Amino acid sequence: MKIFYRSSVVWNIILYCYFSVFFLLLQYIYVNISSISNKIIVTGFFTQTIHIYYLVVTLITLIAIYSMKKTSVYLFFVHVLYTFVLTAFNLQLEFSKIIIVMTFFYLVIAYYLYQFYKSELLESYYNSNYQETDLFSPMLKKINVQIIDLEQKELARGYLTNWSYEGCFLYLDEPTQLKGRVTVRIEFGGKTFSENSTIAAKELGGRGYGFKFQNTSQNESNKMNWNQFYEIIEQLGYLPELMK
Repeated sequence: MKIFYRSSVVWNIILYCYFSVFFLLLQYIYVNISSISNKIIVTGFFTQTIHIYYLVVTLITLIAIYSMKKTSVYLFFVHVLYTFVLTAFNLQLEFSKIIIVMTFFYLVIAYYLYQFYKSELLESYYNSNYQETDLFSPMLKKINVQIIDLEQKELARGYLTNWSYEGCFLYLDEPTQLKGRVTVRIEFGGKTFSENSTIAAKELGGRGYGFKFQNTSQNESNKMNWNQFYEIIEQLGYLPELMK
């Protein structure tokens, strides 16, 4: 799956991984400042085997997070654990209350980032909610959708396979190359629902697309928006896992 949209949670967790390296570097400088000249301290950090392994783990974690891989949440946990183990080792060499306090806040921030990122990976626009074998037969209840551009020109048709308050995932009738911002339009129960969206993800082949909604208010043409549609299908008991 190709990812086009990354929330602030993703960028914050990437920055946090970079900060982790800087955090360990500061510890290394603190522990060795009295025995090693300033000129070679940083070089020593990046040439130690244990730190090389750590940098490799960090790089793999960053790539996985940027690609929004399902395994990235576990790699982030391993990355934080590795950082904590190295910090504990540094504290044995040179005890510091400052490092202990920083480690406490480091772990607290890591916990909340982990929870936010875990929720982000579960968002509907990153999860198609179907497999190839599911598509041999139509879903029990198809909610048909139109994709139109800013000039109200129809670009594609398809149906919902996954949805949430923040977005949805569609399976298109025909492979289509979509990009940029589009409008998702749904005809349901004799009413029209429209919502401006950003393409968040794309399945290989161009038939599956995830859309992140902008959650706008009711538009000028008096068409209802996604929030109102979402409330209706919730009341009707429509759930993605029951639509197969």
